[in-house]
Amino acid sequence: MEKQIGRTGIEINHNAPLVASCETVIHAEIDEVWVLLSDINRWPMWVSSVSDSIINGDLEPGTTVIWKKNRLKINSAIIEVVPNSRLTWKGKLFGIRAVHTWHLKQLDDNKTLVTTSESMEGLLAKWFLRTSQLEKILAKWLSDLKTAAEL
Repeated sequence: MEKQIGRTGIEINHNAPLVASCETVIHAEIDEVWVLLSDINRWPMWVSSVSDSIINGDLEPGTTVIWKKNRLKINSAIIEVVPNSRLTWKGKLFGIRAVHTWHLKQLDDNKTLVTTSESMEGLLAKWFLRTSQLEKILAKWLSDLKTAAEL
């Protein structure tokens, strides 16, 4: 389950059977990175593994997102939006519950530190992916984001 941190932050379940996290520095202003990340309908333009994505409303908690990643249709719901800082969603696929977070932090010299984390739990979580595979998936998302933001 999602864990509330203080008053604002929702985090992944660090005790889930499958947990991974990656980060990178992007040579772009935080607002440029945020625009790419938060414009969910345009994910297929820069996320190489996403072929379709539709947000069913405004970018706010409770809004659903339907997207296709590697031919799998995923239904997600936005659970946290802090512009230029945090974006979190949750989803369920094959009985596996996932929480995915993005954290953005402005650094000096027009650079942004981006950290993305995901937890997966449920009976099939350990059978669905290994930690190393999830880390590669997150690293690829970051690589795609970095490439798009630094154009």
